[in-house]
Amino acid sequence: MCIGSIFRIFRASKDKIDSILVTYRNTGSQTWYEDGNVYLGAVGNEDDLALPENWRIGMAENVSPAQEHTFEIEIKPPQTGTFTTEWQMLKEGEFWFGETFRQEVEVLQRTGIERTLWRSFQ
Repeated sequence: MCIGSIFRIFRASKDKIDSILVTYRNTGSQTWYEDGNVYLGAVGNEDDLALPENWRIGMAENVSPAQEHTFEIEIKPPQTGTFTTEWQMLKEGEFWFGETFRQEVEVLQRTGIERTLWRSFQ
């Protein structure tokens, strides 16, 4: 179960990597193991904001039933515009499970020496 996300307004150039934090609670009966095959993954195995090498995010610790884990999704906008990022838990090679985290992000290019402004829309 996705229990929340932390998405702040970013001020960065479009080439700078930033992050979204998403917290999931293990509502199942099995532990998600740090060195196992359970990940947070980009839905459809692609994402407009995350780099391909970041489409699967492992855990830094084991997550027992009823425990929570916060994942850091590194994002990097390729250009200005509105993008949707979608993430869901998966057991690699078997199935996707739980709620999908979906976030629309608008990337605006400022003129002159100003930087790109990111806005989150819930």
